Amino acid sequence: LDPADLHEWEEDLFQQTGQRLRFATPEVSVVDTPEDGVCFRSLHFNDRFDVVQTCIALDAATGRPDHSRPPALDAQAGTATQGLSLAVALHQISRQRAAACGAAGGGEAGGGVVGGTASMRIAVLGAGACALPAFLHEALPSATVDAVELSPDVCAAARACFGVAALEESERFTLHEACAFAWVAAAPPGSLDLVIVDMEVRREEPRAWGSANPHPHPLSHPNPNPNSGSRLKRRRRCRRRRRCRRRRRSTH
Repeated sequence: LDPADLHEWEEDLFQQTGQRLRFATPEVSVVDTPEDGVCFRSLHFNDRFDVVQTCIALDAATGRPDHSRPPALDAQAGTATQGLSLAVALHQISRQRAAACGAAGGGEAGGGVVGGTASMRIAVLGAGACALPAFLHEALPSATVDAVELSPDVCAAARACFGVAALEESERFTLHEACAFAWVAAAPPGSLDLVIVDMEVRREEPRAWGSANPHPHPLSHPNPNPNSGSRLKRRRRCRRRRRCRRRRRSTH
């Protein structure tokens, strides 16, 4: 778009919805949306702008992304994978607190739990703008988080608008611009304690992780009954034959 046209579009967007465009590339856009006294920042692919890919709340005092709040789990902005991942975070937090109480009381069990969580390494495949990896990094101070995202535009938006550039200053957080399948295949055996997969399934992806699965990759959902299509055709032919017989009988 011409800069003047883009400015006009931004003003129309703000007047109609209260939203502000914060970042844009040919592939993605980042929008700020005020709602019930809280401003939310969301990432959208331009070819399906109505779908929220990543959403995070902004801190009211600083205007920066608030990584202490879990990602939204509503129908538009959340996924089942995010919900399960939050459950993992809460579970680990409870273990750490129990370990701290055990250590304070001189219990032997607590020390083992601390040792088990100190080196925990979490990989999030299909990280998007890193709302979920950032929350896990904040909620689990003893864990190391690897966020893997294929799109260069999404990675640029994550660093520019979602606080990822500051997170990468920590030794416990890394955003990898890479194919998730290739990144996992290159990871040393046994180096990952938890792998969270939140990716779109595409048929052109290569087979992953040395799987002997005859389907394109382990995330595909093959038809459980390969003969169901032919059976359906046979049923349709039988129904057509029955209808033809009824018509012949009625004419006679």
